Amino acid sequence: MWWGLLRSSFDLDNFSAYRVKGGYPVKSKRMKKRTLGLLIGIAGLLISCSTEVSLEGPWADIPVVYGLLAKNDSAQYIRVEKAFQTSGEEADAVAQRVDSVYYQGIKVYLERVATGQKFLLQRVDANAEGYPRVPGPFTGLPNYVYKISKRSLELKGEERIRLWLERPAAGQEMLAETVVLSDLVPRETSPANPVNMGYDRQVAVSWNTTATAALFELRLVVRYLEKPAGATAFGAKSLDWVLVRNLERSDNTGRMTYSFYGSAFYKYLGERIPSVQGTVRILEGLDLEIYAGGQEFADQWKQGNANVGITSAQWISTYSNISGGRGLFSSRSEVIRPGLQLSASSLDSLRNGIYTRDLNFQ
Repeated sequence: MWWGLLRSSFDLDNFSAYRVKGGYPVKSKRMKKRTLGLLIGIAGLLISCSTEVSLEGPWADIPVVYGLLAKNDSAQYIRVEKAFQTSGEEADAVAQRVDSVYYQGIKVYLERVATGQKFLLQRVDANAEGYPRVPGPFTGLPNYVYKISKRSLELKGEERIRLWLERPAAGQEMLAETVVLSDLVPRETSPANPVNMGYDRQVAVSWNTTATAALFELRLVVRYLEKPAGATAFGAKSLDWVLVRNLERSDNTGRMTYSFYGSAFYKYLGERIPSVQGTVRILEGLDLEIYAGGQEFADQWKQGNANVGITSAQWISTYSNISGGRGLFSSRSEVIRPGLQLSASSLDSLRNGIYTRDLNFQ
């Protein structure tokens, strides 16, 4: 799902070239493409379809773009590929050809709108950067993306950034524009540490943000130690509990809050951790993770949901904010409150509560 995108600013898995017929992109039979990780998540970035459009037409040069800016990342990565046309040949075979997927001789720029200064990105092989492509229909060798380091472009919160593409036959063209998200700031008293996770208690999570962050996801990472029967040492374990996905802004204030009942926490652990006789567990702590996506994410999610249901269109269009192409250019942000602990009464509920008493937490 899309939201994994927000959790990793470089989840550029299989968002790639569309098959082209009749001069516009369509989806290939039996071809299932995941749009760059998704983050991560919001429905609509997953692309799958069994419909084949039979209309033939001239080849069209259509860029397919994906980029998520994050001001605190050590580098920004943009994937730029091209749509392709097949003539009776299986799309899966064509997708394995480097020259069918990747442009040659193009330049990719990011522009700081306030000053007009443009920054040229360097084409690199993401495999060498430590980001191999998830196996799928598209070639992973090489795995070209365009990169600029934080040292070369220091992004600032709330500034506008434009994405430019220069192709030999088309010259320079502005593809998209987005606003760089500012840092999220968690409120240290919401929840307070240690966390009172009472069964009937509403636990509130609050954080400060700006109006440019439009969509949020909250996760609670539960870290614990586990020693099976007969083992001599504990091993580290963790669970990711998604508290909420696709949380929209309720207003234009700088504060966001989400609440859940403590009983849901114990129920989640009881469902996800197996009860094994003789296994001993110790809770290490909780890490609260808050992720945000820009307005483009919210627009994409709304469009994806708008066509879902008994009145849905036969062909669900894929959201794009790329001028003259397809894809997504936006911004993301995240913050983590590590090392939260449970209150004494909550630890007692973990050991003896109806959902977790068989898990043998000490």
